Amino acid sequence: MVEVPRPERSPFVVPRKPFPNSSSRYVAPPQSPRSSMETSSPETRANVPYATPTDIHPSASPRTQGQEANATSHTCPECPLSFPTAGQRNKHVNRKHRRRYICPISSCQKAFSLNADMERHKKTVHKELFSFSDSMLKCPLSKCKTPEKLYSRKDNLDRHVKRCFASAKMEKGKGKAG
Repeated sequence: MVEVPRPERSPFVVPRKPFPNSSSRYVAPPQSPRSSMETSSPETRANVPYATPTDIHPSASPRTQGQEANATSHTCPECPLSFPTAGQRNKHVNRKHRRRYICPISSCQKAFSLNADMERHKKTVHKELFSFSDSMLKCPLSKCKTPEKLYSRKDNLDRHVKRCFASAKMEKGKGKAG
């Protein structure tokens, strides 16, 4: 069998087969006009550095020490956390440290960072003082052991329904086995 010489390959070209299960050993990729890098001798190419990911994608370049310090220079005034932007720091401060929403019940005086947290508090703690009857939730399962129970929060109802459904499945399974 006569061996056919293979064309010289660029360091960036990977040999490929035309079909994964074919017997062909090598198929040259489509050729484009050759650069001086591709036509130079192996000794010359050995002295030329390959492109690094940062050469190809400058945005992927590693940060210098100055940039690293600047990237996290937005430190929270109330805790040791730092953030890449002032906006992220302000969001953190408003959600974690500022209690801007105060419960309207004078005897309560609870304060919350988010209005949604205060509304949830009012629905769960002060439900008798506010009319939340339209937003009260009830278990839809007919096999529920506590059908009279009402839920002011959907996440609590969802948790109850999962338990109730699992309990009903176990009861059903026991009936078949016995």
